Order: sequence, then C-alpha cells, then structure tokens
Amino acid sequence: MRVTSIAIAIAIIAGSMAGAASVLFKTTAQLGATAGPVPGVEITRIPLGNVGTDLQFGEGAVWLMAHDTVYRVDAVTNRLTRVHIDGEAKWMAVGEGGVWVSVCTSLPDTGRCPGSVIRIDPQSLRVVATIHLPDSVEEPFSMATGLGGVWILADAPHQLFEIDPNTNSIHTALPAPSQTLLLGASLGSVWLGMGEGKGILRVDPGSGRIHTIVGTSPVAIAITPNAVFGSDPISLVSGTLKKIDPHTNRVVATLDVANRYWVAAGEHGVWLAGAVPQGTEMLRVDPLTMRPVGSRIVIPVNRSSQGFGYVGPGLPIPWVVTGAGSVWVFRFADGEIDRVTPPGGA
Repeated sequence: MRVTSIAIAIAIIAGSMAGAASVLFKTTAQLGATAGPVPGVEITRIPLGNVGTDLQFGEGAVWLMAHDTVYRVDAVTNRLTRVHIDGEAKWMAVGEGGVWVSVCTSLPDTGRCPGSVIRIDPQSLRVVATIHLPDSVEEPFSMATGLGGVWILADAPHQLFEIDPNTNSIHTALPAPSQTLLLGASLGSVWLGMGEGKGILRVDPGSGRIHTIVGTSPVAIAITPNAVFGSDPISLVSGTLKKIDPHTNRVVATLDVANRYWVAAGEHGVWLAGAVPQGTEMLRVDPLTMRPVGSRIVIPVNRSSQGFGYVGPGLPIPWVVTGAGSVWVFRFADGEIDRVTPPGGA
C-alpha cells in the first residue's frame, strides 16, 4: 500500500510502563579480566589513514563513509578500495542491490544544502543513479535498507522517505516525529530512536501507524528474526543491552555492561564493541539467555595508524557489523577497520 505524507493518519499506540516491569532478569557483564589475546581469535588490521562513519556490511564487502569518499573492503581478500563521490556524504546504507549515500551540495551565499541520494553499483563502484529529494528537504539525516526499499529520514521538514530500488525513485513519504534517528528496517517495520529516554518508535510503512516502545533509547540496534537488541548508553562509561520482543513491543531482558557499546547481530551471537583504555573491547552475548559468552576480546591501540590517537571516556563508540564469518570494527582512535574472526565464526 502506497502512503503519502498528504493523506495519512498516524496512530500513536503508546507502550505501557508495564514494559519496564517485564524485564525477566538483570545481570552485569564481568569485564574486569586482564586484556590479552584470546586463543583462536584472528584479528586482521585494515588501516584507512582517515576517520569515517557509518560502517556497513553488504553486497560481499564492508563499507565505510568519510566526507567525499566511500571505502570498500572485500570480504574475501580484505582488499581496500576508495570511491570518490561528489558532494558531502551525510549517511549511507548498503543493500537492495546497491550502496546508497545521501549527499548534499552547499549552495554559496544561501546556507542551503539540497539533498539527494546516489546509488553506487557495488561491483563496478560507479554511480548509476541519483535520486533527488524534494526541494523542501535540506539534509538527508539517516538511512537504512530493508523491506524491499531504501529508507531515508530527513530534516526540515522531518519526513521518512522510501526509495524503490527497482525504479530509483521515491515510492513513499511519511511524516515522522522530530528529533528521531533511523535505526533499521526489518521485521515488517521501520525502527526510529528518539533518545533522551523517550523510547523507540516502530513504524508500519504500509499504514503509517507508530508503536511506541518504552524502557529503552538505544543509539544502535541489531535485529534478529526473533528479537531486537538495543545498545542503551547510560553515561560516558556505562550502558545496557536491551532485548525487545517484536510480538509484544516490550523490553523483556536487560544486561548491564560496564561500557558504552555499538551492537551487531551475528549467526552465533550478539556482539558489542566499546572503547576502553587499552583499545577496543568486544563482547559476545547469547541472544537467548542475554548472558556474556566466552572471553572478552581486546584489540590494542595501533599507535602507527592515523585516527584520533585517543582512547577513553568521550571517544565515539566503535562501529561494529558482522558478515562473512567475522565481526568488523571501525576504530576511531586508530582510523582503521579490524576484522575479528573467532573460532567457528561470528
């Protein structure tokens, strides 16, 4: 069903505070063990010499965005390729047959930066399409692929757009609440984060209805066929992992962790990555029991690389994705992508 921003009634179905009381158990991950190599874990360093954002896995590779460059790391060879783009990259999404980058080009003396989305062919690495957003849209803010489309959350005005990858054109436009972040598109829904303890919005793209899930305000989510996992920071040095039941839209389990983490779902667990004084800390969590599994993995700081050169409180959380049997981490401190392959795969 095609829904436009002109004729749509958004129903807000607020999750009750019983969601917070439905936590099955609460435990704390023990992360105080001495840092060191974990037997059987293979770590491959891939230096970029730059600081990027928005790490993605898809189309047989790992992708990272930085200013006017998209980086591609082949998942078979670990070979790094750089793709130059015109304009300033704002966000990126990989899937549905392409690499999609939202860009804006500043207009001199106007203060405006009209937005568009370019589609890069993941094999030829050439721009094969440009999708212009409406003139009223200033900067594309965040993106995700899934549900057969490419989703863009834009500011000024706040709208959620869907691009049809078959036609490279805007298929759906929905009004979206302000001050939200597009977290993902899966399980029949588009997921938006509100931050500041306000919860998650689960949007039905067919009807435009919005379900509010209370008890969590994650900076990142990982979605499996059976659950949604949100990384919920509490402070500069602590956070929680929340498990959401997509059938009830309630938080059903919480794991306290002694750090702030990015989160990704792999075949053998949910993976967390955070910055610690030694470098980057990784932890695997069983998605059923919500308990840590095995030893933590610490990737030491690479002083020879060219990142921020700082590790500690206030450093951006490392980006982490899974794919091709590995966990891939972009570390701001080092300006590099690290491929972590545990025994049996990720």
